[in-house]
Amino acid sequence: MRILVVDDEMVSRTKMEALMQTFGDCKTAVDGFQAIAMYTSAYTDGTPYHLVMLDIEMPDMKGTDVLHHIRDVESQGDHRAVVLMVTAQAAKELVLTSIQSGCDDYIAKPFNISIIRNKLKKYGIREGQVDDQAFTVQKPPVSPEGIFKDINKALGSGELALPAMPQTGIKFRELVQNHADVAEMADLLKQDVVIVSKLIRHANSAVFRGYEKVQNLEKAIRRLGVAETEQIVMAISSQKLFMVKDRKYREILLNLWTHSLACAYGVEALHQTLEKNFSIDPFTAGLFHDIGAFALVFVIAALEKRGRYDQPIALEDVYESVRLYHTAFGAKLLEKWAFENEYIRISLYHNDLSATDELTDDLVAVYFANQLAKTLGYAAYGQDASADQEDGPPAMGMQLDAHHLAAVERMVGDKMASASEWLN
Repeated sequence: MRILVVDDEMVSRTKMEALMQTFGDCKTAVDGFQAIAMYTSAYTDGTPYHLVMLDIEMPDMKGTDVLHHIRDVESQGDHRAVVLMVTAQAAKELVLTSIQSGCDDYIAKPFNISIIRNKLKKYGIREGQVDDQAFTVQKPPVSPEGIFKDINKALGSGELALPAMPQTGIKFRELVQNHADVAEMADLLKQDVVIVSKLIRHANSAVFRGYEKVQNLEKAIRRLGVAETEQIVMAISSQKLFMVKDRKYREILLNLWTHSLACAYGVEALHQTLEKNFSIDPFTAGLFHDIGAFALVFVIAALEKRGRYDQPIALEDVYESVRLYHTAFGAKLLEKWAFENEYIRISLYHNDLSATDELTDDLVAVYFANQLAKTLGYAAYGQDASADQEDGPPAMGMQLDAHHLAAVERMVGDKMASASEWLN
């Protein structure tokens, strides 16, 4: 088997070359231009490389550009090399771009022989395969990387399309911002029987119930108040975007939505408790922070229903796909929906504050509320519900002492209990 290692950094290149020599005949390239020349020459001579280990970040030419050239060369024949991008852990967005561009997988630095061995095993590559004739690329089983490639292919070809922005919620918010009267709000919401029924039910719940039963939408809005009504409308509108019939995925999406709602109430509670001046709406920021997870699960369910895979996708692979790609996927979706930049940044960094140099109150609050929702039992897509707030935002200026934390937890708990009337 013929292997090409491409890395501009000498230490990393030498280490990778030494490790890859155990898998086959290994050559190296010090930059993108040399890599393209070597790959093209070998392909033309009928001795193509079977595996390319390609550094994603090089100064002269990005790994993604080299990948494009490799795939262009391969389009002239029927040979296709396995291409693995080599990347630092922090370069998640570049990994996303690489998979969209046609790489097969990636390996994160720092790497060792065990990591490489396990990664290559999926493609039928094992140590000692020096004989080219003994090597054939095996079709890997369904994996998070493969799932994501299928998603991009289906969306790019037009086979599948993501839903448009939740219009009812957005239009209702515009009415609120324009100080519309209750009658105008009711006229908009009457177009959605689900929202109407849940608002009336909530207005007649133990929390809001008055002396007489509410039986029409205008009275329900007045009893609940515009702010409470707006939150319910936004929550239901966002949930309806990604509803599926399959029980397997419906439960995942319901858990995601419940987690997002708890996060939204958490951000709002932080806003009220700490009296922070957020640049965007706190509730919406929490509600949409995981929108990429919703969208990924929705598309995965659609692909499986269409018979794309020989066997059902394991839930752990669904969870891993969401974990790896939902932040960048959500940012792209919010950008498409023309959300403000801060919402997009929150989608990107709400799980990892160390990945950004700019910590805004909005972002830190969503990060904290996201962790808090898990500790209160509202975990999303199979996540570990354990979280330690003391190691998080309080150390970064949140100034959230035990008294404030208890107040925020109580507010979130009360809101979620109140929402149980319409939550499902």
